[in-house]
Amino acid sequence: MKPVCNNKSLRLTALLLVTPLFFYGQSLTGLWVGSVHNDSATVRKDQSFEIALTEYRGKVYGYSRSEFIVNDTLYYIVKRVKGTIEGDVCEVTDDEIIAYNFRGKLDKGIKVTSTFRRNKGDSTWYLAGTWKTNATKRYYSITGKVGLEEEKDLTASKIFPHLEELKLANDVVFYKERTEGAPIVKIAKPEKIKTEYSTAPEIASSTVELVVAQPQFERAESIPTVKKAESNLPKTDTKNIPS
Repeated sequence: MKPVCNNKSLRLTALLLVTPLFFYGQSLTGLWVGSVHNDSATVRKDQSFEIALTEYRGKVYGYSRSEFIVNDTLYYIVKRVKGTIEGDVCEVTDDEIIAYNFRGKLDKGIKVTSTFRRNKGDSTWYLAGTWKTNATKRYYSITGKVGLEEEKDLTASKIFPHLEELKLANDVVFYKERTEGAPIVKIAKPEKIKTEYSTAPEIASSTVELVVAQPQFERAESIPTVKKAESNLPKTDTKNIPS
């Protein structure tokens, strides 16, 4: 009986040791969508936030997109990000700004650092943590909270149309692999594809019309019937004189 108990104890111990490995083994690679909230009462609060991460050897890199509305106008900013993973904590920091629709220039010295903690709930993985900006000579530090959930449907993403336009989408490995089998970009940006497709027939039709119009002008210049009509007029006059 003792060996049996020892075997059960060993199995339970092994299970407890292996379980955290499955937790830590969960990759952050993917598209994460949610929102960020400011702790300050003087600046904008809720923002739509989206981040595409690729995990590799304890580090993450990718792109983020945040948007907010001011006076009924939607503004967005797209950044390149990078970070590190230690256990169940992931810290992501802005690397550089690659696109935005603000007026004027942004202070590139301001960096946002987000600290994510992986928690498992309702059979889905989500990222919940905090974020903060670094203090500069002109601006003080701002803090807040962030909550994200993994989005499997890449066609619902708002960040990949920007990356496609900037020719950076292939930098995201998981997006490149999925787009090779399915035309996700066409679904994400149907308007752009339609305009490119519709302009092609117009150019082709205009060239055809020019080719057809050229032989028509040549026929009009070399009409022989007009000269014959002029030469017949004196003949009819000579016949009428003797009569």
